[in-house]
Amino acid sequence: MLLCLVPAHASGTVDSGACGDGLTWTLDGNGLLTVSGTGEMTSAPWKSQYKAKITSVKINKGATNIYNSAFYDCANLSSVSIPDSVTCIEAYAFAFCEKLKSVTIPNNVTRIEIGAFKFCKSLTHVAIPNRVTDVRPDVFYRCTGLTEATLPVSMTIIPSGMFQFCTSLKSITIPGSVTEIRANAFNGSGLTDVTIPGSVTKVENSAFEDCKSLVSATIRSGLTEIGTWMFNNCGGLKSVKIAKSVTTVGWEAFKGCTGLADVYYAGSEANWKAITVKQGNAPLTAAKVHYNQKVDPPAHTHKWNAGEITMLPTCAETGVKTFTCTVCGAVKTETLAKTNAHKWDAGRVYTEPTCIAAGLKIYTCTVCKAEKTETLAKSKTHNWNQGIITKPATCGADGVKTYTCIVCGTTKTETIPKTNAHKWDAGKVTKAPTCGADGVKTYTCSVCKSTKTEKLAKTGDHKWDKGVFTAPDRKNLSAVKTYTCSVCKQTKTEKYKYVPGDVDRDDHISAADARLALRRAVGLETYEKNSPQFLSCDADHDSNVSASDARMILRASVGLEDPKAWSK
Repeated sequence: MLLCLVPAHASGTVDSGACGDGLTWTLDGNGLLTVSGTGEMTSAPWKSQYKAKITSVKINKGATNIYNSAFYDCANLSSVSIPDSVTCIEAYAFAFCEKLKSVTIPNNVTRIEIGAFKFCKSLTHVAIPNRVTDVRPDVFYRCTGLTEATLPVSMTIIPSGMFQFCTSLKSITIPGSVTEIRANAFNGSGLTDVTIPGSVTKVENSAFEDCKSLVSATIRSGLTEIGTWMFNNCGGLKSVKIAKSVTTVGWEAFKGCTGLADVYYAGSEANWKAITVKQGNAPLTAAKVHYNQKVDPPAHTHKWNAGEITMLPTCAETGVKTFTCTVCGAVKTETLAKTNAHKWDAGRVYTEPTCIAAGLKIYTCTVCKAEKTETLAKSKTHNWNQGIITKPATCGADGVKTYTCIVCGTTKTETIPKTNAHKWDAGKVTKAPTCGADGVKTYTCSVCKSTKTEKLAKTGDHKWDKGVFTAPDRKNLSAVKTYTCSVCKQTKTEKYKYVPGDVDRDDHISAADARLALRRAVGLETYEKNSPQFLSCDADHDSNVSASDARMILRASVGLEDPKAWSK
């Protein structure tokens, strides 16, 4: 049996969260990270835990930037979709994404920061749109798979290290808008041919150093100095065209250019000899110089293209439209007037509308900070206070709560329903409880005179009388006394042991007992009938005490009678 284990979130959401005030992110089980919402990306919470799981990125329209190092070292990221709402790609945003094959930079991007695509080794082509005016160093540093790059006519500076070590980049067109090429811009690249246009007035150190595949180079009028190490160690360089404007060749500019054979110079031999050539340029001085050569394009009337807006005008600043000559690549610009189209924010309520006065809302242009106002209609809603009870509700009648508008003084009322909370008095026992029956306590509401009753439980405490002796239990030689409750007439009994003949209860029968029996017979003792003393006297069990009983007791005292026989 083949068992295949699939994670529970194979295609569902793995994690999600916020990455800006108006932006959220979601990563699914297939490695797709999606950014949605509107506003600035201010964090990249996915980096610490999920960067190795991200294979593709989709940034939906609304995001305005790609955050600093947002996808740095996402080693498995191969594709990314960037919307035209993005205007800035921040530093190292996609650096070290070694599997990223292509990226389309949207037209509204104006700034690409340092190292944004550094070490993207699988990136093969890139086109920088014409509204980009600010490019920072090392943007495509060591993108060794890059074969094609298009620079915008809005660019004036090629920053340092921009294409350094891009070994697959064979050619590039430097637009006529560029005035400066900074240090190491193409150092170690795979360029085979390069033309520096006449717009360039400065090239910094090592700009084309170690371009071992470089075969030819053209320097047109505009540049006055070939900088230090400019073509250092370009061993494959065979020819170079140099404009008459050049007056200085910097230190070791052509050092190591062992293949350099021909120099095509625009000026005369005298002009060439007037050039200051600093130390370390033996390959240049050893090459054959061809004088009065055509280096710059022939004189012509520029043929301008339709032009492209390279900086949009706003309500605060003029814009720029750039035209390129289709013959020589020269550029010219045209100023575009400020627009009247402000970008208003959502506005803020300066004065709240009330029930007696209109309000005021102020909008501010996010570009030029101009303001406009909007009148807010009077409110149809009063601003009621918390209200006060002007008539309390009772158990017998509804109450009233009155609210007052704190703005205009208008009042409204609200009915407070009758309460169910009577004000009961302390209550009065209208039927006392007894041992035989429950009692009743009656309460009366002091407001509406309603009554309610409460059961008083039976007391359970009988009121017993003194009790009377009733028929005895002669079999067990016991007197029986019966008690009756004076309330409920319930009875209870108690038994008292007696000994026949032992009237004085001293545990033996004597003449004294006979004497007591005789005294009860003649009425001198008052033993209650059927009491223990009475039953001790009644030796013959005829329920009466007589002289006969006294005689029997006397006989028993001298052994002539057996009391045990009496009970039989």
